[in-house]
Amino acid sequence: MAVDAEGAVKDWLNSRLDLVGHGNAIPLGAHLNRLRSPGKGAYAYLQLINGTRALAAEAPVHAARVSAMFYGTTRETASYAAVAYATALEALDGVPTPMGPGVLCHTVADVTGPVPRDEHDSNREQWVYIVDGDFYLAAASTVAA
Repeated sequence: MAVDAEGAVKDWLNSRLDLVGHGNAIPLGAHLNRLRSPGKGAYAYLQLINGTRALAAEAPVHAARVSAMFYGTTRETASYAAVAYATALEALDGVPTPMGPGVLCHTVADVTGPVPRDEHDSNREQWVYIVDGDFYLAAASTVAA
């Protein structure tokens, strides 16, 4: 059983009105591609790094390592966004949480970061911090009531 891990994490993060939106740590939300002209504030670019399906036949789970890269126009905005996201992930440890339509996250483990990535040798003018985590996801229809 597989789920759209990137889409599930994006939906969950964008639903977090305490993290996303004007005046919050991640004002520009989560996306599955880079923004061309993000303006002020920070946003998350999500990318699936690795995944394993059906760890056990009795409990079909999709284990997915998702990397969140937080881009900001200043080091402070990017760092603040990454720290807020990492803190939110740590709160999900062992707490089943809906993530988008039809997906349940059983837990998030092995959270790493925030770690800065220097892109100033490129033509990009933004700061980047990375936070990775292992999401254990299941289709809501496979979860026993």
